[in-house]
Amino acid sequence: MGYMDSYPVKFGFVDPADQTEGGPISSYEDGFTITGANAKGECYATNSDPLVSYGDPVVNFNEDMSYGCVVEKGITADDIEAKCADMQDKEIFKNLDKIEKFGQYGNADISFGKDWKDVKADDSYAELGKFTWDPAKKTCTGYNTAVIKVVYYTAGYSDLP
Repeated sequence: MGYMDSYPVKFGFVDPADQTEGGPISSYEDGFTITGANAKGECYATNSDPLVSYGDPVVNFNEDMSYGCVVEKGITADDIEAKCADMQDKEIFKNLDKIEKFGQYGNADISFGKDWKDVKADDSYAELGKFTWDPAKKTCTGYNTAVIKVVYYTAGYSDLP
């Protein structure tokens, strides 16, 4: 069965305890939730408050979404350098590492590995959240954006839609 609009896209990863070919997939029961911003929209490093993630969005089929967080602007070069070093610890960059597979069907079975396809990522995905400080230019640079695209198609005939 295919996906229905506004239902969660099934994302998961291969269970490290079971690496068998076509083996079980660990999946997110209620859909993959993007995390990393508190109620004020600020980036955080660890989720110590259980209410912090309340209301974080789930990646749903056929819905466009934009999600982000803000870092307080530094006043001096030392402030910016410190914030640059802290960016690598932000949760918003950590939660994407568990997107290895996606269910090719809306009812993909976690016990049937063939229902799941590999997520294709470009080289910049591995660099996401890694920032470097250039003391000469006093700039912080790094990859700070991930784009998740679910591409689908329909094949065959559709009689009596």
